[in-house]
Parts: sequence; structure tokens; C-alpha cells
Amino acid sequence: MDVREDSKELRSRNNRAVRANAPLAANFEDCLQAFDRLRATIYSSKKDLEDEHNLGEDCYSRLRTWGHGSGASSRALDHRLRKSPQLGTSTLDLLAELQSILQEGEQHFLQKAPARLTR
Repeated sequence: MDVREDSKELRSRNNRAVRANAPLAANFEDCLQAFDRLRATIYSSKKDLEDEHNLGEDCYSRLRTWGHGSGASSRALDHRLRKSPQLGTSTLDLLAELQSILQEGEQHFLQKAPARLTR
């Protein structure tokens, strides 16, 4: 096994550990990554999407602000909600729904984009 495979396995184990110990932080990060992909897709489009781009930037900024303020980006929210499983589950459900919406948005723009943007 080479060093890259060892490194990949280590990252995979660390990722599983974070997801087990801090699922809100992990799902928040998933949402940020989905948002990044959607923003890149909108930005790469040659269509006149300035309004969509500005709206996306505003929403992304608000999500990041919420993540930092709530502690979702630093695992603090996971820690705070550990004694309230119902609130934690509701927050996880909302993050999962947001991620799904962002992925649907990305697919929407990819389908309408020129062939060079499709994966």
C-alpha cells in the first residue's frame, strides 16, 4: 500500500468519526459544499444569470453566518444539542433538505447549461 492509499484511508476514517461525533457540523459542511457547486454552476453559465448569482451569493453568505453564529461550523452546535435529541434531529433534517434543494438547483442549471458544463 502506498502513502496516498494510507492517506486516503486515514481521511476516510476521520470523516466517519466526525460524522459519528458531530453530524450537524458534517451536514453543515455538506451544505456549504453543495452551495459551492451550485454557485460555480451558475457562475460558469454563459446565460444572463446576474440576479441568480447575486441571490446565491447572498444566501451563501447568510448560511455561513448562521453556521458560525450557531456553532454548526465548529461542532459547538452538536455539543449544545446533545441533550436535546429532538432539536438535533430537526436541525439535521433541515440541513438534509437544504442540501437536497441545492443539489436539485445545481442539476437544474446543469441541464439548461451548454454541454461544456455537464459532468
